[in-house]
Amino acid sequence: MNHRNLIQAAVAVLCAGAASASMAALVSGGATLPQNLYTDVRVQKDTQAAGGTNLFSYVGVGSGAGKNAFFNNDQWYLNGNTSHASPVHFVGSDSVISATELSNYNAGTVAATAGKLIQVPAVATSVAVAFNKAGVSSLNLTSAQLCGVFGGSITNWNQISSASGPINVVFRSESSGTTELFTRHLEAVCGSSVFTTSTTFTTAHVGAEPSNWVGAAGNPGVRAAIDAADGTIGYVSPDFIQSKPVAGLYNKNESGAPARLPAGNGDVSLALSAALLAPTGANRTDPTKWVPVVSNPSQGYPIVGTTNLILSQCYNAAADLGNATLVLREFFDRFHARYAAVKTAIGDHQFIALPDAFVDAATATFLGTGDGQSLQIGLSTQAQCGGKGR
Repeated sequence: MNHRNLIQAAVAVLCAGAASASMAALVSGGATLPQNLYTDVRVQKDTQAAGGTNLFSYVGVGSGAGKNAFFNNDQWYLNGNTSHASPVHFVGSDSVISATELSNYNAGTVAATAGKLIQVPAVATSVAVAFNKAGVSSLNLTSAQLCGVFGGSITNWNQISSASGPINVVFRSESSGTTELFTRHLEAVCGSSVFTTSTTFTTAHVGAEPSNWVGAAGNPGVRAAIDAADGTIGYVSPDFIQSKPVAGLYNKNESGAPARLPAGNGDVSLALSAALLAPTGANRTDPTKWVPVVSNPSQGYPIVGTTNLILSQCYNAAADLGNATLVLREFFDRFHARYAAVKTAIGDHQFIALPDAFVDAATATFLGTGDGQSLQIGLSTQAQCGGKGR
Protein backbone atom coordinates (compact mmCIF):
# COMPACT_ATOMS: atom_id res chain seq x y z
CA MET A 1 0.00 0.00 0.00
CA ASN A 2 1.52 3.38 -1.00
CA HIS A 3 1.68 6.39 1.28
CA ARG A 4 -1.46 8.01 -0.17
CA ASN A 5 -3.53 4.90 0.44
CA LEU A 6 -2.15 4.70 3.97
CA ILE A 7 -3.16 8.31 4.60
CA GLN A 8 -6.68 7.75 3.26
CA ALA A 9 -7.12 4.55 5.24
CA ALA A 10 -5.90 6.15 8.45
CA VAL A 11 -8.20 9.14 8.07
CA ALA A 12 -11.15 6.86 7.33
CA VAL A 13 -10.50 4.99 10.58
CA LEU A 14 -10.11 8.27 12.42
CA CYS A 15 -13.40 9.60 11.11
CA ALA A 16 -15.30 6.39 11.68
CA GLY A 17 -14.80 6.93 15.39
CA ALA A 18 -15.58 10.64 15.36
CA ALA A 19 -19.14 10.13 16.55
CA SER A 20 -18.01 8.37 19.72
CA ALA A 21 -14.87 10.39 20.43
CA SER A 22 -14.57 14.09 21.19
CA MET A 23 -12.59 15.68 18.39
CA ALA A 24 -12.45 19.41 17.81
CA ALA A 25 -11.96 20.84 14.35
CA LEU A 26 -8.48 21.93 13.36
CA VAL A 27 -8.10 25.70 13.22
CA SER A 28 -6.94 27.47 10.07
CA GLY A 29 -7.54 30.58 8.02
CA GLY A 30 -5.85 33.40 6.19
CA ALA A 31 -5.96 34.27 2.49
CA THR A 32 -9.37 34.89 0.95
CA LEU A 33 -8.04 34.26 -2.57
CA PRO A 34 -8.31 30.42 -2.19
CA GLN A 35 -11.01 30.40 0.51
CA ASN A 36 -13.83 28.98 -1.62
CA LEU A 37 -11.53 26.37 -3.14
CA TYR A 38 -10.31 25.23 0.28
CA THR A 39 -13.90 24.97 1.46
CA ASP A 40 -14.83 22.83 -1.53
CA VAL A 41 -11.84 20.53 -1.11
CA ARG A 42 -12.53 20.26 2.61
CA VAL A 43 -16.12 19.23 1.84
CA GLN A 44 -14.84 16.64 -0.65
CA LYS A 45 -12.46 15.25 1.96
CA ASP A 46 -15.03 15.29 4.73
CA THR A 47 -17.64 13.66 2.51
CA GLN A 48 -15.34 10.96 1.21
CA ALA A 49 -13.50 10.27 4.44
CA ALA A 50 -15.89 11.16 7.20
CA GLY A 51 -19.45 11.15 5.98
CA GLY A 52 -19.61 14.92 6.43
CA THR A 53 -17.66 15.34 9.68
CA ASN A 54 -16.16 18.82 9.90
CA LEU A 55 -12.48 18.17 10.56
CA PHE A 56 -11.22 21.73 10.20
CA SER A 57 -12.40 25.29 9.78
CA TYR A 58 -10.97 27.93 7.45
CA VAL A 59 -11.59 31.59 8.22
CA GLY A 60 -10.88 34.07 5.42
CA VAL A 61 -9.25 37.11 7.03
CA GLY A 62 -6.43 37.93 4.59
CA SER A 63 -2.90 36.64 4.33
CA GLY A 64 -1.51 39.17 6.80
CA ALA A 65 -3.82 38.17 9.64
CA GLY A 66 -3.35 34.50 8.72
CA LYS A 67 0.42 34.75 9.00
CA ASN A 68 0.09 36.59 12.31
CA ALA A 69 -2.16 33.81 13.59
CA PHE A 70 0.34 31.16 12.54
CA PHE A 71 3.52 32.81 13.76
CA ASN A 72 1.96 33.72 17.12
CA ASN A 73 -0.02 30.46 17.32
CA ASP A 74 -2.96 32.64 18.30
CA GLN A 75 -6.55 32.22 17.11
CA TRP A 76 -7.35 35.84 17.97
CA TYR A 77 -6.05 36.95 14.58
CA LEU A 78 -8.58 34.66 12.89
CA ASN A 79 -11.71 35.28 14.94
CA GLY A 80 -11.10 38.17 17.32
CA ASN A 81 -11.38 35.85 20.30
CA THR A 82 -10.05 37.87 23.22
CA SER A 83 -8.95 34.71 25.02
CA HIS A 84 -6.04 34.43 22.57
CA ALA A 85 -6.51 30.68 22.26
CA SER A 86 -4.13 28.31 20.53
CA PRO A 87 -3.25 26.31 18.53
CA VAL A 88 -3.51 27.50 14.93
CA HIS A 89 -2.75 24.40 12.88
CA PHE A 90 -2.12 25.81 9.40
CA VAL A 91 -2.87 28.92 7.34
CA GLY A 92 -3.24 29.90 3.72
CA SER A 93 -1.23 32.81 2.34
CA ASP A 94 -0.53 34.32 -1.07
CA SER A 95 2.10 36.44 0.68
CA VAL A 96 5.40 34.60 0.73
CA ILE A 97 7.28 34.13 3.99
CA SER A 98 10.07 36.67 4.26
CA ALA A 99 13.60 35.92 5.43
CA THR A 100 12.87 37.93 8.57
CA GLU A 101 9.69 35.99 9.33
CA LEU A 102 11.55 32.71 8.88
CA SER A 103 14.43 33.85 11.09
CA ASN A 104 12.05 35.02 13.81
CA TYR A 105 10.14 31.73 13.65
CA ASN A 106 13.30 29.67 13.98
CA ALA A 107 14.48 31.74 16.93
CA GLY A 108 11.13 31.74 18.74
CA THR A 109 9.20 29.47 21.04
CA VAL A 110 6.82 28.13 18.37
CA ALA A 111 9.64 26.42 16.46
CA ALA A 112 10.95 24.92 19.67
CA THR A 113 7.60 23.26 20.31
CA ALA A 114 6.27 22.70 16.80
CA GLY A 115 9.32 21.94 14.69
CA LYS A 116 10.37 23.22 11.29
CA LEU A 117 8.38 25.63 9.19
CA ILE A 118 6.86 24.33 5.95
CA GLN A 119 5.65 26.58 3.12
CA VAL A 120 4.48 24.94 -0.10
CA PRO A 121 2.21 26.13 -2.92
CA ALA A 122 -1.26 24.62 -3.08
CA VAL A 123 -2.19 25.94 -6.53
CA ALA A 124 -0.95 28.47 -9.06
CA THR A 125 -3.00 31.63 -9.41
CA SER A 126 -3.44 34.89 -11.25
CA VAL A 127 -4.77 38.23 -10.07
CA ALA A 128 -7.58 39.58 -12.22
CA VAL A 129 -8.38 43.25 -12.89
CA ALA A 130 -12.16 43.42 -12.73
CA PHE A 131 -14.28 46.43 -13.65
CA ASN A 132 -17.84 47.72 -13.86
CA LYS A 133 -18.55 50.47 -16.36
CA ALA A 134 -21.76 50.93 -18.33
CA GLY A 135 -21.11 50.61 -22.04
CA VAL A 136 -17.73 48.92 -21.59
CA SER A 137 -17.80 45.17 -22.04
CA SER A 138 -14.17 44.72 -23.04
CA LEU A 139 -11.10 46.52 -21.79
CA ASN A 140 -7.43 46.09 -22.66
CA LEU A 141 -4.75 47.77 -20.55
CA THR A 142 -1.11 48.32 -21.37
CA SER A 143 1.32 48.35 -18.47
CA ALA A 144 1.42 52.16 -18.63
CA GLN A 145 -2.37 52.34 -18.43
CA LEU A 146 -2.46 49.85 -15.55
CA CYS A 147 0.04 52.00 -13.67
CA GLY A 148 -1.91 55.16 -14.45
CA VAL A 149 -5.24 53.77 -13.27
CA PHE A 150 -3.99 52.34 -10.00
CA GLY A 151 -1.35 55.02 -9.42
CA GLY A 152 -3.79 57.89 -9.80
CA SER A 153 -2.67 59.63 -13.00
CA ILE A 154 -5.53 58.18 -15.07
CA THR A 155 -8.83 59.16 -13.49
CA ASN A 156 -11.41 59.17 -16.31
CA TRP A 157 -12.72 56.28 -18.36
CA ASN A 158 -12.23 58.28 -21.56
CA GLN A 159 -8.48 57.88 -21.06
CA ILE A 160 -8.71 54.08 -21.45
CA SER A 161 -12.03 53.42 -23.24
CA SER A 162 -14.79 54.95 -25.36
CA ALA A 163 -16.84 55.69 -22.23
CA SER A 164 -16.42 58.65 -19.92
CA GLY A 165 -16.83 59.38 -16.24
CA PRO A 166 -14.67 59.18 -13.13
CA ILE A 167 -12.72 56.01 -12.34
CA ASN A 168 -12.98 54.71 -8.78
CA VAL A 169 -10.31 52.21 -7.73
CA VAL A 170 -11.27 49.47 -5.26
CA PHE A 171 -8.35 48.12 -3.22
CA ARG A 172 -7.89 45.63 -0.39
CA SER A 173 -8.08 47.54 2.89
CA GLU A 174 -6.34 44.88 5.00
CA SER A 175 -2.98 43.12 4.76
CA SER A 176 -3.45 40.86 1.74
CA GLY A 177 -1.46 38.35 -0.25
CA THR A 178 -3.51 39.26 -3.33
CA THR A 179 -2.22 42.81 -2.84
CA GLU A 180 1.35 41.51 -2.56
CA LEU A 181 1.05 39.64 -5.87
CA PHE A 182 -0.52 42.68 -7.52
CA THR A 183 1.90 45.30 -6.19
CA ARG A 184 4.91 43.11 -7.00
CA HIS A 185 3.84 43.39 -10.63
CA LEU A 186 3.11 47.11 -10.30
CA GLU A 187 6.58 47.72 -8.88
CA ALA A 188 8.09 45.88 -11.83
CA VAL A 189 6.17 47.77 -14.52
CA CYS A 190 5.58 51.18 -12.87
CA GLY A 191 8.87 51.52 -11.02
CA SER A 192 9.62 51.78 -7.33
CA SER A 193 8.98 55.53 -7.44
CA VAL A 194 5.29 54.71 -7.93
CA PHE A 195 4.75 51.33 -6.22
CA THR A 196 6.73 49.00 -4.00
CA THR A 197 5.79 45.43 -3.14
CA SER A 198 3.64 45.23 -0.02
CA THR A 199 0.70 43.36 1.45
CA THR A 200 -0.94 46.73 2.18
CA PHE A 201 -1.99 48.72 -0.88
CA THR A 202 -1.78 52.16 0.73
CA THR A 203 1.75 51.36 1.88
CA ALA A 204 2.75 50.03 -1.53
CA HIS A 205 1.75 53.26 -3.26
CA VAL A 206 4.38 55.98 -3.05
CA GLY A 207 2.90 59.37 -2.22
CA ALA A 208 -0.50 60.60 -1.14
CA GLU A 209 -3.53 58.34 -1.44
CA PRO A 210 -5.62 59.38 -4.47
CA SER A 211 -9.12 60.64 -3.69
CA ASN A 212 -10.73 58.08 -6.02
CA TRP A 213 -9.66 55.03 -3.97
CA VAL A 214 -12.22 52.92 -2.13
CA GLY A 215 -11.11 50.24 0.36
CA ALA A 216 -12.86 46.89 0.80
CA ALA A 217 -12.11 43.89 3.01
CA GLY A 218 -11.21 40.58 1.42
CA ASN A 219 -11.65 39.39 -2.15
CA PRO A 220 -15.42 39.02 -1.55
CA GLY A 221 -15.54 42.64 -0.38
CA VAL A 222 -13.69 43.91 -3.45
CA ARG A 223 -15.98 41.94 -5.74
CA ALA A 224 -19.08 43.30 -4.00
CA ALA A 225 -17.81 46.89 -4.15
CA ILE A 226 -17.10 46.64 -7.89
CA ASP A 227 -20.51 45.11 -8.55
CA ALA A 228 -22.27 47.79 -6.50
CA ALA A 229 -20.99 50.91 -8.26
CA ASP A 230 -20.63 51.91 -11.89
CA GLY A 231 -17.21 53.21 -12.86
CA THR A 232 -15.21 51.01 -10.51
CA ILE A 233 -12.13 48.91 -11.17
CA GLY A 234 -10.09 46.74 -8.82
CA TYR A 235 -7.94 43.65 -8.44
CA VAL A 236 -9.32 40.34 -7.26
CA SER A 237 -8.79 36.58 -7.01
CA PRO A 238 -9.67 34.75 -10.24
CA ASP A 239 -12.20 32.80 -8.18
CA PHE A 240 -14.28 35.98 -7.88
CA ILE A 241 -14.57 37.00 -11.51
CA GLN A 242 -17.42 34.60 -12.40
CA SER A 243 -18.80 35.77 -15.74
CA LYS A 244 -18.12 39.45 -15.02
CA PRO A 245 -15.84 41.51 -17.29
CA VAL A 246 -12.11 41.61 -16.59
CA ALA A 247 -9.39 43.58 -18.32
CA GLY A 248 -7.05 41.99 -20.79
CA LEU A 249 -3.45 42.71 -19.75
CA TYR A 250 -0.22 42.79 -21.72
CA ASN A 251 2.85 40.91 -20.61
CA LYS A 252 6.39 42.22 -20.47
CA ASN A 253 6.77 42.33 -24.25
CA GLU A 254 3.61 44.47 -24.71
CA SER A 255 3.02 42.78 -28.06
CA GLY A 256 0.33 40.63 -29.63
CA ALA A 257 -3.07 40.13 -28.04
CA PRO A 258 -3.38 40.76 -24.30
CA ALA A 259 -4.00 37.78 -22.04
CA ARG A 260 -7.53 37.62 -20.67
CA LEU A 261 -9.00 35.54 -17.87
CA PRO A 262 -10.56 33.04 -17.38
CA ALA A 263 -10.13 31.68 -20.90
CA GLY A 264 -6.47 32.62 -20.61
CA ASN A 265 -5.72 30.23 -17.77
CA GLY A 266 -3.24 28.54 -20.07
CA ASP A 267 -1.40 31.85 -20.11
CA VAL A 268 -1.02 31.60 -16.34
CA SER A 269 0.73 28.26 -16.71
CA LEU A 270 2.88 29.72 -19.46
CA ALA A 271 3.94 32.64 -17.29
CA LEU A 272 4.96 30.33 -14.44
CA SER A 273 6.46 27.53 -16.51
CA ALA A 274 10.07 28.55 -15.98
CA ALA A 275 9.61 29.44 -12.30
CA LEU A 276 7.45 26.74 -10.76
CA LEU A 277 10.27 24.27 -10.18
CA ALA A 278 10.73 22.39 -6.92
CA PRO A 279 14.02 22.83 -5.06
CA THR A 280 16.41 19.89 -4.93
CA GLY A 281 18.59 18.32 -2.27
CA ALA A 282 19.23 20.31 0.88
CA ASN A 283 17.43 23.34 -0.61
CA ARG A 284 14.18 21.52 0.17
CA THR A 285 14.75 22.29 3.85
CA ASP A 286 14.46 26.03 3.11
CA PRO A 287 10.75 27.00 2.91
CA THR A 288 11.58 30.14 0.93
CA LYS A 289 12.88 27.97 -1.93
CA TRP A 290 9.52 26.29 -2.57
CA VAL A 291 7.59 29.39 -3.69
CA PRO A 292 8.32 31.13 -7.00
CA VAL A 293 8.38 34.92 -7.06
CA VAL A 294 7.39 36.23 -10.50
CA SER A 295 6.93 39.96 -11.00
CA ASN A 296 6.68 40.53 -14.76
CA PRO A 297 6.87 37.40 -16.94
CA SER A 298 8.00 37.70 -20.54
CA GLN A 299 5.19 35.41 -21.72
CA GLY A 300 1.66 34.60 -20.68
CA TYR A 301 -0.58 36.44 -18.23
CA PRO A 302 1.41 39.12 -16.39
CA ILE A 303 0.15 38.93 -12.77
CA VAL A 304 0.78 35.43 -11.42
CA GLY A 305 2.00 33.55 -8.39
CA THR A 306 0.91 30.83 -6.00
CA THR A 307 -1.28 30.57 -2.95
CA ASN A 308 0.52 28.61 -0.27
CA LEU A 309 -0.05 26.33 2.68
CA ILE A 310 1.96 27.32 5.76
CA LEU A 311 2.30 24.83 8.60
CA SER A 312 4.72 23.42 11.11
CA GLN A 313 6.21 19.97 10.78
CA CYS A 314 5.08 18.62 14.15
CA TYR A 315 1.56 17.98 15.42
CA ASN A 316 1.38 16.23 18.77
CA ALA A 317 -1.83 17.86 19.87
CA ALA A 318 -4.02 17.39 22.93
CA ALA A 319 -6.22 14.32 23.25
CA ASP A 320 -9.14 15.65 21.23
CA LEU A 321 -6.76 16.68 18.44
CA GLY A 322 -4.48 13.68 18.65
CA ASN A 323 -5.13 12.92 15.00
CA ALA A 324 -4.29 16.37 13.71
CA THR A 325 -1.31 14.89 11.88
CA LEU A 326 -3.49 12.55 9.83
CA VAL A 327 -5.99 15.24 8.91
CA LEU A 328 -3.27 17.70 7.90
CA ARG A 329 -1.39 15.14 5.86
CA GLU A 330 -4.57 14.15 4.07
CA PHE A 331 -5.56 17.74 3.27
CA PHE A 332 -2.03 18.53 2.10
CA ASP A 333 -2.18 15.45 -0.09
CA ARG A 334 -5.35 16.64 -1.82
CA PHE A 335 -3.32 19.35 -3.58
CA HIS A 336 -0.19 17.29 -4.16
CA ALA A 337 -1.79 14.29 -5.80
CA ARG A 338 -3.78 13.72 -8.94
CA TYR A 339 -7.29 13.24 -7.57
CA ALA A 340 -9.72 13.92 -10.42
CA ALA A 341 -12.28 15.65 -8.18
CA VAL A 342 -9.70 18.01 -6.72
CA LYS A 343 -8.23 18.89 -10.11
CA THR A 344 -11.77 19.61 -11.34
CA ALA A 345 -12.39 21.88 -8.33
CA ILE A 346 -9.11 23.71 -8.94
CA GLY A 347 -10.15 24.45 -12.52
CA ASP A 348 -13.70 25.39 -11.55
CA HIS A 349 -12.29 28.06 -9.23
CA GLN A 350 -10.03 29.41 -12.01
CA PHE A 351 -6.77 28.21 -10.44
CA ILE A 352 -4.05 26.05 -11.98
CA ALA A 353 -2.98 22.66 -10.64
CA LEU A 354 0.72 22.35 -9.85
CA PRO A 355 2.95 20.63 -12.45
CA ASP A 356 3.41 16.89 -12.00
CA ALA A 357 7.14 17.19 -11.30
CA PHE A 358 6.48 19.74 -8.56
CA VAL A 359 3.78 17.53 -7.06
CA ASP A 360 6.12 14.54 -7.02
CA ALA A 361 8.82 16.54 -5.22
CA ALA A 362 6.44 17.96 -2.59
CA THR A 363 4.90 14.55 -1.96
CA ALA A 364 8.29 12.90 -1.54
CA THR A 365 9.53 15.57 0.85
CA PHE A 366 6.51 16.20 3.06
CA LEU A 367 4.48 12.99 2.87
CA GLY A 368 6.87 10.31 1.70
CA THR A 369 10.09 8.80 2.96
CA GLY A 370 12.34 8.93 -0.04
CA ASP A 371 14.24 12.20 -0.30
CA GLY A 372 16.36 12.07 2.87
CA GLN A 373 15.48 15.54 4.19
CA SER A 374 13.46 14.35 7.24
CA LEU A 375 10.65 16.84 6.64
CA GLN A 376 7.67 14.50 6.68
CA ILE A 377 4.70 16.23 8.29
CA GLY A 378 3.99 15.16 11.83
CA LEU A 379 5.80 11.85 12.09
CA SER A 380 6.40 11.43 15.82
CA THR A 381 8.94 8.68 15.14
CA GLN A 382 11.33 11.32 13.82
CA ALA A 383 13.76 12.99 16.17
CA GLN A 384 12.48 16.34 14.89
CA CYS A 385 8.95 15.74 16.22
CA GLY A 386 9.36 13.46 19.23
CA GLY A 387 7.31 15.05 22.01
CA LYS A 388 6.65 18.20 19.94
CA GLY A 389 3.62 19.62 18.25
CA ARG A 390 1.20 22.48 17.89
